[in-house]
Amino acid sequence: MAAFEYKGFDAKGKAIKGVIDADNDKSARSQLKRQNIFPTEVKAQKSGQVVQGKGLSFEVDLKKIFQSVSVAELSEFTSQLETLFRTNVDIAEALQILAEQTDNEMLGLALVEIRDEVRQGKSLSSAMRAHPKIFNELYVSLVEVGQEAGNLDQVLSRLREYTHKVHAIRQKLFSAMAYPAIMGFISGGVIIALFIFVIPRIKETFASFDATLPWLTQFFINVSDFVVYRWFVVLFLIGASVFGFQKWVQTKKGARDFDRIKLATPVIGPILRMVAISRFSRTLSTLMKSGVPMTTALDTARGVIGNIILAEVIQDAQESVLKGKNLAEPLSQSGEFPPLIVRMIGIGERTGEMEQMLKEASDAYDQRVDSQIDALTSILEPFFIVILGGFVGVVALAILLPMLNISAIIR
Repeated sequence: MAAFEYKGFDAKGKAIKGVIDADNDKSARSQLKRQNIFPTEVKAQKSGQVVQGKGLSFEVDLKKIFQSVSVAELSEFTSQLETLFRTNVDIAEALQILAEQTDNEMLGLALVEIRDEVRQGKSLSSAMRAHPKIFNELYVSLVEVGQEAGNLDQVLSRLREYTHKVHAIRQKLFSAMAYPAIMGFISGGVIIALFIFVIPRIKETFASFDATLPWLTQFFINVSDFVVYRWFVVLFLIGASVFGFQKWVQTKKGARDFDRIKLATPVIGPILRMVAISRFSRTLSTLMKSGVPMTTALDTARGVIGNIILAEVIQDAQESVLKGKNLAEPLSQSGEFPPLIVRMIGIGERTGEMEQMLKEASDAYDQRVDSQIDALTSILEPFFIVILGGFVGVVALAILLPMLNISAIIR
């Protein structure tokens, strides 16, 4: 069987699209008609296919190029798969059900391919590993452990909780960053409007009086002239800066230095560190609770922490554990992990409750991140108001200074 994408109308005339499993195009159309769907287009598709046709005749589906599966969609899929698995639905059938009901074409097509491979005898984890853009190494490793231990339902439950927590913290960070981004955009727009529309008019007024202008007024006029008549230079400088920055962070040293700068940035750095440590703790707890050995779990947790500096510390800790030492000591010696997480890991190692202590540490850091983000958001609003108001005030002063000196304007 193959996956077919279709577009058409339902019995009420509403436009509808989706994915259906069939042997061929004709069979797909027949199935759709039996479901009271009247197809206008049916085509076979693969999950990674974005280009069709041959030679110079081709069509690129931009939507698919930029399509992805969000953490929220992955969390929902995991929850639904757990529910179906607990009700003793066959894995292949469960994948078929979820593929038909998802609105994300990328996920739907991937699930159809995974279902086909499972029917051919492959394990679920092996089939998922072929879709790394959807299922990362953590996800696949846990599914593999669950299959081997025969407790896939419990593993899926932990994965559901894990993806839900990850989604929640990402939403919190997005909400916190959205406000300053919008305020920054508005502030930048106001400043650009002043330079392009307001200051040139004022310049013409002063020029008609042949006035001798104060240095502050002349400075803003020069900046305005540069923005209006040399805008291409501004765009070039911005583009060159963005390009140079991207090239820099793509190098090993640049990426490492940038991650260190992020951790050292006032206000933002501590939040990023807490988010990374929370992710590390939750990942390690989830893996170890599912039966993954600590050394293997550390390797996976290192891959999802999202910061090179902290990942290097975890790698050193992993080597220390392999030599028979504890985990808390190298983390403490690094100076990159706060005392709270180090002490909780130390307690977990002594009491044999490492998984629970890691989970509690992650919950504690999540709460601290929430409070820090709330505090940051409350500070940003007056900060942007002061910055924008201060700049507008300076521009107003530059305009008023020559006006106050009437004799200079008339001369």
